[in-house]
Amino acid sequence: MAVQYLLQRRLRHLRSVTLNNIVLQIDKVVNNEEQTYREAIRSLDCFFIIENLKGDVSLVSEVQRSPLKSIQFNDVNFCGDSTSKFIIKLVVHIPDELFKEPDADNQWCIVKEYLVDLNQLQLIDMKNDNVLTSNVPIFILDDGCYTLKGIDIEKGPYYLSSNESHNQNKIFRSSKKSFTYNTILKLNKLLEYIGQTHEETKKISSKLEKPLSKSHKLNNSNCENIEAYKDQIKKLISKKKAKIKLLKEEMEGHETLIRSNTASSVDITDKTNVNDQYGSMYSNLFEIRNSLAQWRTKKLSQLISIFKVQNFFDLAKQLNCDQYISIVNKKDLELGNNRNQQQIVLSIIKKDRLQAQINKSLDTQERINTFLGYFLLFIDILSNNIFDIVVPSKLMFYGSTSIINKVYPLYLPHAYSTYNQERFYEAIDLFNINIQQLKQYLTDHYNNI
Repeated sequence: MAVQYLLQRRLRHLRSVTLNNIVLQIDKVVNNEEQTYREAIRSLDCFFIIENLKGDVSLVSEVQRSPLKSIQFNDVNFCGDSTSKFIIKLVVHIPDELFKEPDADNQWCIVKEYLVDLNQLQLIDMKNDNVLTSNVPIFILDDGCYTLKGIDIEKGPYYLSSNESHNQNKIFRSSKKSFTYNTILKLNKLLEYIGQTHEETKKISSKLEKPLSKSHKLNNSNCENIEAYKDQIKKLISKKKAKIKLLKEEMEGHETLIRSNTASSVDITDKTNVNDQYGSMYSNLFEIRNSLAQWRTKKLSQLISIFKVQNFFDLAKQLNCDQYISIVNKKDLELGNNRNQQQIVLSIIKKDRLQAQINKSLDTQERINTFLGYFLLFIDILSNNIFDIVVPSKLMFYGSTSIINKVYPLYLPHAYSTYNQERFYEAIDLFNINIQQLKQYLTDHYNNI
């Protein structure tokens, strides 16, 4: 019982369809409409249509001329399980002799329509059995030949049972597949389309190769310059850190000396000595603080010169983004000379103005993405490497695709959605917080911002 159940529930793969006894039956009138008889017309052009239960067409076969007995259609690509149901319609061509005036739109008619249940088919032997009913489809599956139940079949001398269908399955597997004209035509069109696409791809790539090679050389030279400047800044910073370490050790030595003197001193003369040492130590600390401020001012001027060489501030002015970052030259009146001192002007980014500039063109959008990336790099070097300020959000420089906190992109892609825009606005808010904290610290401790 279990084997029979599994055989009934196996997958059904439809390999081909054979139409048997294709007949167009017509009622004809004789003797002035007093008598009628039915005439059967054979050897007609025919094809079949497979539809699902909703009426949507799944397959339309090619047109073939039916012989007196049966005709096989090989161009079938339909798979289903044993519970699948579909509708098959048999369509034939009406001969021109039956029309007084031939009408091309009405010369095809449906002679038979069946509701097919793949789980309710009966096995048939194509060699020995004879189908008596007209306009009958025979389904050739991977495990044998089947037809609809209720079809009159004249059994041959040898009966093919369902358990013996494995021998017939071997015959179907050994049969050779053949091309039809429609398949070859489709293959020819597909190869022609692939060839045209390949030629167009070659032309486009050859056009893009020249400008891309030029821009690639420029980008490589810019990147090499930036890397060289970064190496120089790292070496200078390492040297300054070593000097700061030595100064801290000297400061610790002075502190231990002060503690020992204050613990051992009792009289007034000892206290005056301690005050003198404290005054000398304070003057040393003041000198260290001034030298550290001068070092930071020098590094800041070097950083500004590097970004000027890369035309960062010119790009900001071209994009009307100089309101966010710019350099102002002011005279140093405190020292009593006419020497110009560079002052950085920082401001938070306004999202509505930036979005209006991005919407102008794709080129403007790409340039703004580049500006935001190098603006992020400038703030990152200024806060972490020069002034040693801890900012709330982590800045990660990747050129025109820089990100914040490893999640939020500080750029907009060419084809962006509402989700991308929201994440971009969130990145701008986090970046503005870093700018505000850096600006507040430098305003309280330095006069160059």
